[in-house]
Amino acid sequence: MTVYPFIAINRDPRDFTAPNELRLNRSSKELGQILSWSAGPHACPAKELSIFVTVMMLDALAAKCDLRALKIYSLEF
Repeated sequence: MTVYPFIAINRDPRDFTAPNELRLNRSSKELGQILSWSAGPHACPAKELSIFVTVMMLDALAAKCDLRALKIYSLEF
């Protein structure tokens, strides 16, 4: 059985500034390094849709509460 630790994806400090922070304004270079959707001919066809849905969800949450008050917990394996 193969297990992939998704909690560790996109957190390499060599590729991302402040890898442990949610930053929606990352540079195009950093966005190009995101592994969640892969790249090239194997890229996820729903990449743009998933980004759009995430932004819409965060906008809806932000309309109801202050997102800065959220506590983010990191699970360690």
